[in-house]
Amino acid sequence: MKTTQAVLPQPESSNLVVAISTPPVLFTQEMVSITKQEHIELTHQANYWQAQHSKAKEKITQLEQKVLCLEGKVKDLKNRLFGKHSEKSKYSGSSEKDEAVDPPSGREVNNLTARGMAGQRAPIYP
Repeated sequence: MKTTQAVLPQPESSNLVVAISTPPVLFTQEMVSITKQEHIELTHQANYWQAQHSKAKEKITQLEQKVLCLEGKVKDLKNRLFGKHSEKSKYSGSSEKDEAVDPPSGREVNNLTARGMAGQRAPIYP
């Protein structure tokens, strides 16, 4: 047993030495008794929370896999929409060609000559 000594000052009297004994605190050596019902209940709670933890870990791994899959899809769709191949223009050259009206295709030329409108522009329908 460990003992410590403390000196407590007393007004206008001699100093007294007081011995204070403190028992060692070792929680691992203390015995606690519980009833069988309490033991069963604590065991049940421990098993329940362990099962909940394992279910949560499993769900987290599934959701992480789903996130990776969806991120891959987003990346693929962005590449399709904004990728190098999708950004190519019809015409390669100056902007004058972009502003010019496309010449009518062969079918449109044939339709215009059949209607007697060979020299006129084709009507534009919205």
